[in-house]
Amino acid sequence: MKRVLIADDDRILRKVIARAIEKAGEHLQALEAEDGQAAVELLDSEDVDLVITDIHMPRMNGLMVLAYMNAFYPEIPCFVMTSYGTAQMLSKMPPDLLKFYHKPLDAHALAAAVVAALEDGPAPGKRQTVSLANFLDLVILEQLTCTVTVEAEGMDPGHLFIDKGVLFDAVMGDRRGQAVAIELLSRPDVNYSMENGCPETIQNRINRPLGELIEKITGN
Repeated sequence: MKRVLIADDDRILRKVIARAIEKAGEHLQALEAEDGQAAVELLDSEDVDLVITDIHMPRMNGLMVLAYMNAFYPEIPCFVMTSYGTAQMLSKMPPDLLKFYHKPLDAHALAAAVVAALEDGPAPGKRQTVSLANFLDLVILEQLTCTVTVEAEGMDPGHLFIDKGVLFDAVMGDRRGQAVAIELLSRPDVNYSMENGCPETIQNRINRPLGELIEKITGN
């Protein structure tokens, strides 16, 4: 039995997706979470094979769920539901790691994609979660104000301070500014976490848009 976790505060849509998934195959079971906090609790208590999450939810939003999965469940793939994705943004997202489904969505098409993803299965040792660059693309898309902490073996933790999708500053140890942001974005296989908001004392020390920095480093 494969378990699919659906996180969405829209109860009706959540039920529609759950029914479509369970009808798509006898081997599928839908687990429901009314918000991001409930999704994290289910991830910690149940065996989950794939996550479908909305972005905008109370208590904990979908991006915080993605960050939690990156840190603790990197082997679980995730589909994201959003009303704001653009063709340019879709083109940046690895199709085998992250899928956008605009609301209102076709629940049966989503269920078919879930079946295909679960049948293919992950490559051994392959991380299924969203990369830092793709995660930050979503932060830009949603124009969030947040602090993203980046960690990797052999480096001090770094912090990206973002105000309404605009990168204001990056700090690592006693260094700060654009060079630090580029170093953090260039690191492979990092773990990241996100907190809502950023300190009011943060000044804008970055002279290039975050999206431009990501494109320069990743080539996408």
